[in-house]
Amino acid sequence: MRGSIDYNIIVDIPADAHVCSDNRVYVVIEKRYYQQLGYNLDHRMWIGKAISEKQMHPNDTYKEKYRETLEGVQHLNLPEYTLRIGLYCCCLSIALANGLYSDLNMFFGPESANLIMDYAMYSLAEKSNVAKDFQGAMADRMLFLGRAYSDSWIQEKFSQSITDNQIQAFKIQWLKRCKENGIDEVWLCVDGSNNDCNAQIDEAEKGKAKSHKNTNIISFMYAVDQNGKPILSKTYRGGRVDCRELSEMVALLTQCEIKIKGIILDRGFCDISSIEYVETAGYDYVIMMKETTYGFQEMLTLHRDELRMIWNTALGNGLYGTVDTVKLFGKHEKEACVALIWDSRNGVERSNYLVDEILSFLEESEELITAGKKPVVPKKYDKYLKVKEAGDSYTVEVQEMQLQDAIFGKGYYALISSKTLTAKAINDIYDLRDASEKQYAILKTQLGYNVFRAHQMHGINVRENIAFVASILRNELLMKCKQLKPRMDLNKGLKELDQVVIHLGADNCYHAMQNCNGRQIMLLGSLQVTQDNLDYVAEYENRRKNKEAVSPVQTLSDKSHDQNTNSSATKKIQGIPEGSKAKGSSAKLRAAQAPKRRGRPPKNPQSAEQKEQIEKRKPGRPKGSKNKPKTEMPDMPKRGRGRPKGSKNKPK
Repeated sequence: MRGSIDYNIIVDIPADAHVCSDNRVYVVIEKRYYQQLGYNLDHRMWIGKAISEKQMHPNDTYKEKYRETLEGVQHLNLPEYTLRIGLYCCCLSIALANGLYSDLNMFFGPESANLIMDYAMYSLAEKSNVAKDFQGAMADRMLFLGRAYSDSWIQEKFSQSITDNQIQAFKIQWLKRCKENGIDEVWLCVDGSNNDCNAQIDEAEKGKAKSHKNTNIISFMYAVDQNGKPILSKTYRGGRVDCRELSEMVALLTQCEIKIKGIILDRGFCDISSIEYVETAGYDYVIMMKETTYGFQEMLTLHRDELRMIWNTALGNGLYGTVDTVKLFGKHEKEACVALIWDSRNGVERSNYLVDEILSFLEESEELITAGKKPVVPKKYDKYLKVKEAGDSYTVEVQEMQLQDAIFGKGYYALISSKTLTAKAINDIYDLRDASEKQYAILKTQLGYNVFRAHQMHGINVRENIAFVASILRNELLMKCKQLKPRMDLNKGLKELDQVVIHLGADNCYHAMQNCNGRQIMLLGSLQVTQDNLDYVAEYENRRKNKEAVSPVQTLSDKSHDQNTNSSATKKIQGIPEGSKAKGSSAKLRAAQAPKRRGRPPKNPQSAEQKEQIEKRKPGRPKGSKNKPKTEMPDMPKRGRGRPKGSKNKPK
């Protein structure tokens, strides 16, 4: 709700609305009685944020519900009091360090490059690609474009200012960039979780739709390095491994002297035809198995009980695994190495959920039977529960063997490998697709993008390219979060970055806050973002707010684009007198970026001439110098022992 609030409008709080302790305003849509709880719960609709007892800032929901009240309302055109800059600074630092921002500006121009960066940030922060929500969600965030434009403006830029030629040229340049950065080998990841496409597009064709609908689909293919870094991506026709599309990617990678180590396929391609195709092409592979396949069930029968909390099968991070060579499919004699892995965290959670659901149904059934009614078993549980007549009443029987088997069977998955490897090695290879796949999943799972509604393939290519850029940024953030000690979850890291802000002061200028906590300091420091960088960003936003001429190509300092070195900005920290020592989080943030050199620091800075003289001077007395004459002291009589004559004892 926060991002959709319009702070430029003030309206009266509706008479039927309620205000929470955090000033959120809501109206009750209906009251629902929950039998399990025994009382009513309000079904609420959030409509804005209160600024006083009678007035509020509305959100989009308010604008739809109370549209007539907005007539004649004056827009304040107020700047955002608080701007969240953490994600902006980190994404810019990443894109400057790996050359991504430079390549985007080279092939798309500053305006389109900044739009791509903003939309990629939107994808990371909100896990959405719905254009109509962009403006509201990003209104209080620092943006490359300087403001959150409307969805109509964005759609126009996508269609008119970004071409397929630009996208292809950018991706070839990114391949070259990856090669320059030392990437020599990649795994090809073929995403079988395709998108439905209802438009009349040549590339859309019938296939194995993830939605299980009889509709045309578009699929994805992408390459990642050993750390999961996205190298290349491509959209292609249908839900199948297309030889032509695969060969084009192979050709591009080969031209850039990047070797293909193998192909990773998801469970959508777990069939004999896909395996035979990859083997014919001469590539190694790792494939996720469907639970219904013969090999998966065979591995469960043989090894399920060997994995649950058994030390010698532990892989780390709650995973347990083993390998065996088994027959893959019932109708084919093909055998291969299969890794069976149990995810204890996922398995326990799912098992507990199933148990709770069954227990809840049994309690409800007792109440219905007591009332003379017949319980109806949900279809998903009809394997475990049976309702039988008992005279004039009913009973619910639990199929204990089937239920127990289902409880024990949660959390398992199996991977096919062309090579005989350890369970950990096979799982690590499949995990390479995780960094990119999660970003592509945004397109598939969020509202509006499980179906491609673009009328041309160009629109699909633009959105896929933005997802590719977002996946590059996300992977870098993920790697930094993993390297921190203690390790930080990526989603938690994104939330921490959203708390790094600049505030609009009484002088109508933005100031970077010097109150970063330890987690924020570690994350910012790992991405080479200093307190000086935050101050510079605040100054840049002030110039932009005041309509001053600023470069659309953005940096984190006024010196250079090199983010691998510490910022050399010398301007003082806001609120700290010149010459005083920086205290608190800002000092820690600088210290995280500027490690102390070994040895004693020099007492006084020396000029270049002084340093040159010291370096040139040889040991010993300089030529031409003479001994200075000793100063003769006048002869003084020696003082005798004891007290001088005529002196007396001083009174005590």
